[in-house]
Amino acid sequence: MVININILARKLSKASEGVSIAKAHKQISTLVSIINKELAQGNTVKISKFVTLEIRDKKAYVGTHPKTQKRIKYKASKQIHAKLSKALKQVAKELSE
Repeated sequence: MVININILARKLSKASEGVSIAKAHKQISTLVSIINKELAQGNTVKISKFVTLEIRDKKAYVGTHPKTQKRIKYKASKQIHAKLSKALKQVAKELSE
């Protein structure tokens, strides 16, 4: 099951007495916007017991197209790296058992 922002807003509203679904939706959207802005500025975002997000440089490299076997040059780029917390890794481990 995919949990989207609307479902999260309903769950947050239900868990937080007196918070409307619309207000919960706005809070989640604001949080996502802040995280995006911080990452765009090159900052690391750490949410305890959940995840650490950071931008990392990926070097240029040469790869091979799987069908044509032609060599392809990939440019250097920046990518978001997510490091899961121990608590989140434990959840995943329990699901796989």
